[in-house]
Amino acid sequence: MAPDVFVAICEDSVELGEWLLEFTVRESLAFASRAREAGLDIDVAVNVHAKAFDDLALPEWIEAIAAESGTPTNKVTLEITGRSVAQNAVRMLDVATRLRLKGFNLAIDDFGTGHSGLSQLRRLPFNQLKIDRQFVHGSADSTSSRSVVEASIALARNLQMTSVAEGVQRRGDWDLLQSLGCEEMQGFFTARPMTEDGLSAWSAQWNLHAGSNRRLVSQ
Repeated sequence: MAPDVFVAICEDSVELGEWLLEFTVRESLAFASRAREAGLDIDVAVNVHAKAFDDLALPEWIEAIAAESGTPTNKVTLEITGRSVAQNAVRMLDVATRLRLKGFNLAIDDFGTGHSGLSQLRRLPFNQLKIDRQFVHGSADSTSSRSVVEASIALARNLQMTSVAEGVQRRGDWDLLQSLGCEEMQGFFTARPMTEDGLSAWSAQWNLHAGSNRRLVSQ
């Protein structure tokens, strides 16, 4: 079952949404702890639906789980999806600001789609901008897609945010993004989904070819 199917179902249910968030955060940070013990210095990115930001206890809750796993907060990125909207905009700003003050990274996911637009970017203290795959894939061969990608990277740079490209599957798009100064990329060109056991072997091979300065982000 594709994530677009079950994630949407979970976000439409308060009970399922809370379960998915807790499961994802706890499992991701536990994995980060095991990876660190194995000698891998990785960052962890977790998708969080906007409705979760209606909960004022969210910052302390995630901070406690990070401390329990021994994961520094600056190694954790919370990606706010554009599929849902928080019920209380003021409360969402409060929660997002306290998360940033605690050192967590905040990313606006799928920028330019759904509810992830300039108004949200202006209101909330994001420090990462994720360019949606529909603009990234094939951007090396499409003038219009390249223009959107280039403008998004420039916007992130001007706002002193980290630019992240989603859905990089081809060498041509990878090379274009590098030439435009995109700071982070994710997609099948880098690696397909893998088990935890396969990560060590993959990272060793990746660092051998790409250089140890490439930052690993687990999602």
